[in-house]
Amino acid sequence: MPLRSSIAQVASVLLLSVMLVSCTSWRVEYLEKSLDRATQDQVMKRLGPPTSTKDTEGGGSVWTYRYETSPEYSYGRQVERLPCLEILTFDKQKILRGWTSRDCRDF
Repeated sequence: MPLRSSIAQVASVLLLSVMLVSCTSWRVEYLEKSLDRATQDQVMKRLGPPTSTKDTEGGGSVWTYRYETSPEYSYGRQVERLPCLEILTFDKQKILRGWTSRDCRDF
């Protein structure tokens, strides 16, 4: 009986890991490929409207996206949804020039 329980726990942890990675990896992949290429319009079509925007002195802008991960599960019970933060920087030509992401667990 203990061996079955251990296998189930390991399987649950692996499944959770895959779920969490699959929820955020497409965003990271998109932003990495879009750096120095994508326009604000293209980013908005892919990620949706930002949570907030701020104009910079140089004529560019900074966009902030706040979102929650999929719920985490432990032993079949929902534990929490984790907030995440991404900050995107655009130049005055409205091209994505930089981005940072905060680990969901930093909040």
